[in-house]
Order: sequence, then structure tokens, then C-alpha cells
Amino acid sequence: MKLKDSSIAKIQTANPNYSFAADAISGEYTYVIKQAPAGGVLTGANSRAYNGQATTTAEVNSNGQIEVTVSFPGVTDANKTYLLKDGDYTWNTLDGSAPTNVGEYTIILTNDGISNIKNYIIGLAGRGQNDLPNVAFADDAFTGSASYTINKAEATVTISGKVEQTYNGQVLNDSTIYGQIVWSAHDTTNDKSFTLTHDISTSDYSWYTKNGDQYVKFTGQPVNAGTYYLIFNRDYTDKLNQENPNYDFTSVNGAFTYVVNKATATLNIAGSQSTDYNGQPVTIDYSNFPLSITTNNGVTVDLPAGVILGADDVVITNAAGQVVAQPTAIGTYTITLTDNGLKKFTSQTDNYDWTTAGSATLSITRKTNVSVTLSGNEKLVYTGAVAVINPADFKITLGNGLTYELQAGDLQFVNTAAGANTNVGTYEVELSDQGRANIAKVQADNYGYDFSKAGLGTVTITKATPSAALSGDAEKSYNGMPISGYTPVVTITAPGNNSVSLTAGDYEWVKDGQIYLTAPSDAGTYTVQLTQSGIAKVKAVNAANLDWSNVQITGSGSYIINQANALITLPATSTQTITWTGNPATIDPANFIPEITTNNPNEKIIALPSTLQLTASDYEFLQDGKVISTPSEVGTYQVRLTQAGWQKVQNAIAAMLTTLGITKAKAIIISKRQAQPLLLMVQLQQFTQEIQ
Repeated sequence: MKLKDSSIAKIQTANPNYSFAADAISGEYTYVIKQAPAGGVLTGANSRAYNGQATTTAEVNSNGQIEVTVSFPGVTDANKTYLLKDGDYTWNTLDGSAPTNVGEYTIILTNDGISNIKNYIIGLAGRGQNDLPNVAFADDAFTGSASYTINKAEATVTISGKVEQTYNGQVLNDSTIYGQIVWSAHDTTNDKSFTLTHDISTSDYSWYTKNGDQYVKFTGQPVNAGTYYLIFNRDYTDKLNQENPNYDFTSVNGAFTYVVNKATATLNIAGSQSTDYNGQPVTIDYSNFPLSITTNNGVTVDLPAGVILGADDVVITNAAGQVVAQPTAIGTYTITLTDNGLKKFTSQTDNYDWTTAGSATLSITRKTNVSVTLSGNEKLVYTGAVAVINPADFKITLGNGLTYELQAGDLQFVNTAAGANTNVGTYEVELSDQGRANIAKVQADNYGYDFSKAGLGTVTITKATPSAALSGDAEKSYNGMPISGYTPVVTITAPGNNSVSLTAGDYEWVKDGQIYLTAPSDAGTYTVQLTQSGIAKVKAVNAANLDWSNVQITGSGSYIINQANALITLPATSTQTITWTGNPATIDPANFIPEITTNNPNEKIIALPSTLQLTASDYEFLQDGKVISTPSEVGTYQVRLTQAGWQKVQNAIAAMLTTLGITKAKAIIISKRQAQPLLLMVQLQQFTQEIQ
């Protein structure tokens, strides 16, 4: 501190006898205000009941029982308590998190909490020169701890559930029904249900029955039919409290119901007795009607020893359901047990409900086993279809002397497989269901018929006589190759599906009385006929059902190989040049050798026989298309074979005329003038003419 100017003036005024220099009054005084110590203490205790949730800060602060009391100069009752916030404190749990389960826990301040409390105190104490806080905190300025207790919640447990079992004579294995017990746990403190942890052993409960509304403790395990109640012992709550440490149980309410229902025992009657009608009441032998007991639980219940069935134990009814005391008339009667009969054989009624089932049969019949005999044979010719039975060819003989005339449908083949009774052979015939039924109607009130030895009739199918014809016509032009792609056809007329495919060797060719075993190639008309092997092949068709012994196969096939066309020409290169001498021209045959061509793709050119010798006289000249005498003047002339020359060529190739049609052609003599000496030139032109 230092004096203000006004204070210096006051000093001068107060000391008028002195004169003060400007710096006569000087100096400073230092006054220090030190930071006051401050701190806080965490104290208190609080608690709540278990609710299944982690403890919150609001629960810690509830009731104001846990608090931090701060101390610093100037603190008042109004601001001495600091209210904890999230993060200001931590728990003594393993990870420091807020506890959920029942237990006692300790709270201590965190560094963040201490920092928050410091700021709270500084905010109240204020700051001095240079923003320095007016309080300071020692290292141990903040101390203390608080305790927090989570108490058990009150809870109730109720059991229920029901299992029903049919009596089987076996002691209950309790562990098999533990899983059927329905548990209902309720947190009464928080008014909510929760999942209960529980373990059961046979010492935890007892079995009870009921007398009216009162439970009566039952000794042992449930076995016999009845209703049983599983109720937990009082001390079972101790086990529940151990297994559910957050709850306090005082009792287990309710009961689990286990019902052993009575099994059903059934007294069965069966068996039969058959008696021929004699006009008198039937004497019933009750030993024909055995009794047995069946149960629905798999347990065997025996018939009581020494007890036998009698007339008073059964009721007899006819087909109309009417009770008949003494059965006499023909018919079938039903025998069932009466209540008296049931009571006579029942036992173990505490564990079984008894009923009756089944019935026995009493049959009264007239004369039975009347013999039935079938005889007869039907003969048919094979048709290719299943044989049709003609009942007129068969006879029924009845052992009682009565007669019956067979009707359509009364008989059937013994072998009913598909395709049977069709081919040649002898087949057995028997009575059909219809035939048996029809015969059974013959005075049915008085007789019953035995068909077991009725015997068999027969149907004999003999061979049919077929016919067969060979056919098939075709033709081609001569090509030098054997016939191919042709097969004659045999048409068989006979019952059934009959066909045959011919192959090489089954047929042959005939021309001019000559037989060709292989396909011919020369021109001509050939008759096709079957070989012996071909005939045998045809007659082997369906031979089991067709009689070929006297059958002649008719018809034949035909194949024509037409002659190929042959053309006799003088080649285009044929020419002769003669020097004019004034004498008639003489043709040199060597220059005009005919050429034979055909339309046979396999033999387009035919070589002339070496025996052919042509002379000049075999040729003739033409001019302007007309035959002229031997020319002597210069010019170009046409040349062709004469009719005699044509015939000579044709005769020379007479061996070929069987396969070729020969056509004549003509040549051209071309004449032209040249430099001296003059020449006579004979040259072939591209001109042809058919020779007649």
C-alpha cells in the first residue's frame, strides 16, 4: 500500500511549519491475505430393496442420508452440503460399476468428483488478486466414504401344473414330472414376476391325496389309480433363498397334480360254431368261444382260474338283431357277452374300468358241400384273337340231381394273362365268379355248393390255313451294275399279325428260262420268284398257329432293266484331205473310225470289236443333206456310214445289242479351195443324224 495524494496533502496541512519536498513523503506498506484451507468429507449411509436394476445416483442421494460436507471460511448451513452427481463417486465392486444384487457396498469419491467439489467450494469462496482462488486444498482435503445396502425383495412362489397317466402298475419316477411343474414367482416388493432359479430333490416335497378339501399326506410313491398332489416342504424356502439370493421367500404355495387314470380292461369273446340244420334247437358248446382280456396299458390281466362261460353269460341275436333264446332256423347268429358275464370275469376294479368287445358266431346251414362238376370241350380254329367260350359246349352236373344250364359269362379261362388263350393249343376252362354265383342260387335256401372239385373243361384251338402271294415290280435303265434297292413283298392272308421281310437268298431272278441267283445287271425283263429257302422262310411265319403244309405261295415279282441308249458317231476329229487329181475321191476308212457312246454312266464309251473291218464302200457322200455319187471336184463334202456300213458295225457288236440300243450318226465332209495344187479335203462336222 502507499499514500494517496489527498493523504499527503492532509499531512502537509497538518504540519504547516514544515515544507515538504515532492519526494519527502514516500514508501510503501505490504499487506498479504493468504489462501484459506478448504476441504470436504463424504459420509452417510443409504439403502433400498432389490429391484433388478443397477443403483442410480438418485437412489444414492435419496433421503439425503449420503452427503459431502464441505469446509471453508464463510461456509453456511445453506451451502455446506455438496450433492453427488454421476461420476463423482465409485463403488467397491470388481469393475466399479453400480451394484444390482443384494449386498452392502461402499462409495468413495473419484478424482472427477473431488475436482467437482473443489470447483463447488471455489465458486462459493471466490477468487482474489490475479484470479487466485481464496481457498487452497491440501492433498488430504477430501476424505471419507459412504455405505449403501441393497436389501432382499420380498417374493412369493406358487406351483401348479397337471400330468395324467394311465395306470400301468409301475411306481412313478418323480424326476420324469419335474419338468411339468409350472412355477410362478412374484416380486411383491416391486410388484412384478421374475424367473425363478430352482432345483428339486425328493427330500424337498411330499405327496398328498385329498379328503374333501383337506390334503392328506401320502406315504410312498403314486402307483394305483387316483389323484396325487406334490406339495413342497416348508424348509424348501431355504433352498430357494440360497438359489435366488436377491429375494426373501417365506413359503411355496400351490400344488402340482398328478393323476393316475384307470386303465381299460376289455373282456373279449371270439370263436365260432357251425351246425347243419336239423329242425331242432342247436346244442351250443361254449368251449368254442374262447375269452381273453386285453388292456390299454400293456399290462397282462389273467382270466380268473376255474371260471367258465355259460348260457347266462351271453346273449344270442339273429341277423335282424333280435334276441333268440334257442337258435333253430338256418342263419348266422351273433353271440356277445352280457353284464352278468362281464362281472363274472372282472378283477382289479380299483385300477381298471371294464368293458366287453368282440363276438362269436353261430352258424346253422342246410345241406352243404353239394358237388359241382364241369365237363366239355370246345373246338375252334385259330383267329389271332382270344378264344371266345361257347357255354353250349359245356355241361354242369350237380350232386343233388338238379340241373343248371350254363350262361354266357359263367365260364372263364384258367390262365387270364394278357395274350393267353389265343394261339393253337388246348386251354383249361373253369367256372367264373358269375358262374359260381349263378349255381349257388339254385335252391339256395336248401343247398350250399362245393366248387373245390368242380373240375375243368377245355377249349382246343387248331391251326388256320393261310394264303401267301409274292409281288413287287420295278425297273431301271442299264448301267452295268447289278440290281440293288429292290426287295419283293410277300403278302400273307391269315388270322393274326403275320409279316415276313425277304433278304438276299430268299428270292431269285429268271429270264428266258435261266435262273440268276444273284442280282443281274444285263438288260432284260426278269421274273422274281422265291427260292426254297425263301419259301421255307414264309412258311415259318406263325407256323405254330398256321397250317402251311398244303399252301402254295402264288404270284411273282418283276424287274425290267431297259437297254441303255448307244450312239454311233464319227468323231469330230475325223477328216481326210485329198489332193485333186480329177479322179473320184476315195475314202480311207482309217480316217473315219466310228465311235460308240452310251448314256450308261458306268460305261460311257464302248470299244469297237477288233473284228470290224470297214471299207470305202461302207461310207457315202452327202451334199446339202443329200446323198451324192463319189465326188471328183474340189469341195467339202459330208461323209456318213451307208446302211450297209451301219449294219456291218451293228453286226460286229451283235454281242452288245442285248444291252445297248444303237443309234447311227453321220459325218460331214468339208471342202475348201486352197493354193495350187488343189486338194480334196474330207472333214467331219458337228452334224449327226439318226440312222433308221
